Amino acid sequence: MPTDPLLPLLVAIERATGHRPHPSTPMRWCLKPNKHGNVLESWMIGGRRMTSVEAVRRYIDANTRQSSHQQSVRPAPIKLSSSHHNAMQALSQEGL
Repeated sequence: MPTDPLLPLLVAIERATGHRPHPSTPMRWCLKPNKHGNVLESWMIGGRRMTSVEAVRRYIDANTRQSSHQQSVRPAPIKLSSSHHNAMQALSQEGL
């Protein structure tokens, strides 16, 4: 259990970011790992899911760090068939 005060999800996120997301967004952050494998730390207390402002900041920092270190993915070059290559050369010779 954290030493930070626990708050309802939307309140903690709003205090950490200044924005209030749609209610389904923080529940998804808590229950399902995102593409980086991160989950927002939370606790069920009295039937309500709670978290802390610091847990929200850690979650956002981890996502930011991981997304900014990803290299841009370039698609693999397409290997054209020889007939396609010949057709392109013929068109080029015709000025098209």
